[in-house]
Amino acid sequence: MWRWAQAVLRTPGTRLQLRRSVCTSPGFSQKAVTLSVTPRTGLADELLDIKVEGLGPRERVTLRASAGSYRGRLFHSQAHFESDGRGRLDLARQPALGGDFTGVEPMGLLWSLTPAGSEDPCHSQRPRGVLKTPLKVEVTVHPTPQQPEVPLGPALASAHVQRWFSSPQLSRTRLQTGSLRGVLLLPPGDGPFPGLIDMFGDGGLDESRASLLACRGFAALALPLFGYEDLPPIMKDLNLDYFEEAAKFVQSHPKGSGMLERNVLKIKSLTLGESEYRKWY
Repeated sequence: MWRWAQAVLRTPGTRLQLRRSVCTSPGFSQKAVTLSVTPRTGLADELLDIKVEGLGPRERVTLRASAGSYRGRLFHSQAHFESDGRGRLDLARQPALGGDFTGVEPMGLLWSLTPAGSEDPCHSQRPRGVLKTPLKVEVTVHPTPQQPEVPLGPALASAHVQRWFSSPQLSRTRLQTGSLRGVLLLPPGDGPFPGLIDMFGDGGLDESRASLLACRGFAALALPLFGYEDLPPIMKDLNLDYFEEAAKFVQSHPKGSGMLERNVLKIKSLTLGESEYRKWY
């Protein structure tokens, strides 16, 4: 399985055209089917434009996405669609009729990616550490089988995209200041940048989301809570002084704006009274 995934994801390209050799069902097109997925390379939170042309009028097709995670595991998703009267399909306008999601979901093929086959369902395709390579995704379009249990046939067209969680222009600083541990990510330039603290509750350091936020102009601190360097191996209780030290660090940073984004600190309201919660701004 892994050899297949590596072969699929090895060669980048934006568009591939294939002609159908046999078309026996009424309404199926004899034209070349094209699949366009743009942008070819972009940030992981950037909206994809996915379009198919050259289908038959009201033709049922299945779009499938496959991605190899940073740990070598395979993820996939799929959804069923019907082309318009001109044989075109635009995921920004036309709804998925079934599969891993339904409705108009332009990014559905990405957010519905799940581990393939016997893979552990708890694994994530998102990177956790230093982000030097993109997530590579292949999108393919297939005729929808008439019976749900029938496997998908050969792809009519395919396209490859790269999804980045970081940018070479970001400044990345590993923190060992006082009791603080983590990574501070800053956009290029002198600022000031609005600050935020990003935390995950599953242990270790995950800087993927903070890195994306830094690409969007935030001074982002990826803050581990436990299971990282000399932090406790498990989280038995919350040390509020640790959060306060992190907040003061971001607020006082020379490139920071002196304030933290409110939505990032809402986790504190679970353990702090509202009066004390407001002191963090």
